[in-house]
Amino acid sequence: MRTGQAVGVVLVLLGFVTLYLLRDPLFRLIVFVFEFIGIVIGFILLLAGLALIFGRGIWASRKRY
Repeated sequence: MRTGQAVGVVLVLLGFVTLYLLRDPLFRLIVFVFEFIGIVIGFILLLAGLALIFGRGIWASRKRY
């Protein structure tokens, strides 16, 4: 497993944990202002992690010759 893939797995796990914590009503009440920001951060972590796991960075959308 490459370093990028390991980082990707960690980012995916962090994304799932972030989205799971936002389901808890008490946690949601405490950070009500940051709820939308938390959801966005969770999905960004998921997408970045999946991009690293599958070996293609988000910035590498086109081939270079």
